[in-house]
Amino acid sequence: QWALVGSKSENFLWILSRTSKMDPAVYNNLVNKAKDSGYDISRLEKVIHK
Repeated sequence: QWALVGSKSENFLWILSRTSKMDPAVYNNLVNKAKDSGYDISRLEKVIHK
């Protein structure tokens, strides 16, 4: 249903979902995992899908 994809050396991070809406609890869990892995989550931008 979702994927957390990143490249630490390039400092890129994506949170991907198969659906246009993601459960906020799932999103927050993924953001916390990224933060715990050393990613700068302040640079994350949500893309709104219609």
